[in-house]
Amino acid sequence: MKETALLGIEIAKLALRQGLAVVIRGTAGEAALVQAAEAIDSFELTRLRERSGTEPNLVLSPQRALALGRGVKGTGAVVLRPRGEFDATAFHSLIDPLAISTSPLVLLSHFEIADTRTCDIAALKLTKLAGLLPAALAARLEGAPDDLLGWAAERGLPLIAAADVLAYEDQ
Repeated sequence: MKETALLGIEIAKLALRQGLAVVIRGTAGEAALVQAAEAIDSFELTRLRERSGTEPNLVLSPQRALALGRGVKGTGAVVLRPRGEFDATAFHSLIDPLAISTSPLVLLSHFEIADTRTCDIAALKLTKLAGLLPAALAARLEGAPDDLLGWAAERGLPLIAAADVLAYEDQ
């Protein structure tokens, strides 16, 4: 792996640990604005929505999804798409086994399983590499800008290739 890719991954891990968003470019031209789910509060959730123009999906590890009764075999990540807008507390109730709030089973009735993209799998792996809960919010950048690097730079966001994250072996 190139040294620039390794540096990019380290920068992205640091950003997630600091509660910041990163842009992940997928292998099929798709892109997502990603933030560690445990770092989301109402301000950051609103900002994620405004920057992306879409409602973020919740990306969970297959193990957490299985514990919530939403497991899908053979996937590297499970993507839950909300039916409507949710607050940060709802997301925390789904990702944190120790959260005491609305029952996750009640909340799950307001989510549906969505297609998993390479951005989603990379987002989940990046949260794990950063030492965070294996859960992310991924707002898909539909019709990603041609100049994704410029778009990310204008917003002060690190950009990382999903392929680099997926090829990364923890050093």
